[in-house]
Amino acid sequence: LCERLRALDIDEIRVSPWRALYTACRSQDADAVIRAGASAGLIVDADDPLLQVNACTGAPGCPQAHIDTRDLARQLADALAGSSARLSVHVSGCSKSCASSVAADLTIVGQPDGYGVSFGLTASDPVGDVFETEADVLNAMGVLLAKQDLEEMHA
Repeated sequence: LCERLRALDIDEIRVSPWRALYTACRSQDADAVIRAGASAGLIVDADDPLLQVNACTGAPGCPQAHIDTRDLARQLADALAGSSARLSVHVSGCSKSCASSVAADLTIVGQPDGYGVSFGLTASDPVGDVFETEADVLNAMGVLLAKQDLEEMHA
C-alpha cells in the first residue's frame, strides 16, 4: 500500500481511533488510492458487510476471551453479504463487551462452554442460547437472515 501511495506522491497516512486510514490526494488520484486500499485488503466500500460487525480482539490476543472473535466476525460478515438484511452484529470474546457497549441485533459472546447468542442485547447481558461450535452459530445466523429476508419480502 505504501509503495502504491508513494507512486502517487502521497507520503502521509493518518490512522483514526476507529482504525480508519486517511490521506490527502489529488482528485484525479482518488480512484487509484481506493484501488490500492482494496488490493491491500482494506474496506473501501461503505456497504461492506464487515462494517455491520463489531468484534473485540478475542483469543488468542486477549487472555479473557474464550473464542477467536475475528475469524467468526469475518464468517458472519460473509453470511451478511448474501442477504439483504441490515443487521448489527457484535462478537465478544467474553462478557466484558470491549468492542461495543450498545445492544446489537445479534450478539455472540464467548463462553467457557461455547458461544452465547442473544438478540437485541449487549455482551454484558445474560446470554440466550449457548451453541457448542462456530458452525452452530453460523447456522443460527442463517436462520435469522432468512427470517429477515422473508419479512422484507412481505413488508
